[in-house]
Amino acid sequence: MRIGIISEMYGGITTPPQKYGGIAASCHDLSEELVRRGHDVYLFAIHGSRASGTLVEVTAGDAQYSIYPDVLPPYVTAALSYKDSIDVWLDGSHHKRFARVCLEQFPEVNIICPSWNPNREDLPQNPMFQSPHMYKAITGEENPNNGIPWFWFGIPLEQYWPNYNEPELPPVSINVLSEHKGTDLLLAAAAKFGFEVHLYGGVQDKFHKRIRRYLGRPNIRHFGETAMERIQILQKSAMSITLSIWPEPGSRVTLESLALGCPCLVTESGCLPYYIEDGVNGAIVGREPEDIYEGVKRIIAGGRDMRRCARETAEDMFSMQRCVNNFERLFERVMDGERWMI
Repeated sequence: MRIGIISEMYGGITTPPQKYGGIAASCHDLSEELVRRGHDVYLFAIHGSRASGTLVEVTAGDAQYSIYPDVLPPYVTAALSYKDSIDVWLDGSHHKRFARVCLEQFPEVNIICPSWNPNREDLPQNPMFQSPHMYKAITGEENPNNGIPWFWFGIPLEQYWPNYNEPELPPVSINVLSEHKGTDLLLAAAAKFGFEVHLYGGVQDKFHKRIRRYLGRPNIRHFGETAMERIQILQKSAMSITLSIWPEPGSRVTLESLALGCPCLVTESGCLPYYIEDGVNGAIVGREPEDIYEGVKRIIAGGRDMRRCARETAEDMFSMQRCVNNFERLFERVMDGERWMI
């Protein structure tokens, strides 16, 4: 099967990412596994990326072109030149411009599109979601139709070796420091109750003013952007915190943390509660400081058993073998004429 994968184009992120980029990492892992299975994979990614299949290096331009809906970013133009030679596409880019063009102008193109924005107003005829929680967030309905498949990107578990010892480090937040990642919620709780927290990730410029009053406290340390190798070491010896305030479609940080045996503290956003069970492999909390602090204490009390359960969740739900099997079946359904948006 000839498969075209359009990776993340936003923010100059290479595939795989040098530091962090969940979509780019997921697109890379999927591409590599599909190549290992004998598929002819074309990965469209910005200059400096790597791929075992055919790498098509493109100029992104997605952010600057997003405000001009009638002007196509360079990577979209490049991908369109391949549209007649690819059997099925996956558009993983931030703004989904290639998928939108195909759906509007080239309906014969076989394409699926992981939609990371649950607030989209142009849902297709057959929407596809990552969990019942995501379904409810978008549709407002409690029970999905039986025909809707749930969908996940996989994790190459052999690259993540868990540590089942007691946590040795304070809770860590590994994400860009921003409002939609709930950084200010975490810092407010740490400031009120005095527990230590380490932050790894860049700060959005407009967000820095909101959190700078917290960053000078002795129990709150910000280490900036950190290489992936260092992040994995941290996750093995800590607990991971993902306090998203929007319906998160599936946090790569959370999945990697589980693979490393790292319990996760999450909000009830999106599909995060679908694979985090409170008191078993992490804690599900509200957005008040008291809720967050109680969640931290529950994870600390969980000890080694909770870390083992975290790894078991990753093995049961997110192995590359299982997830790419689902992808292959999905590709076949799309080639048979179905149209899905994820």
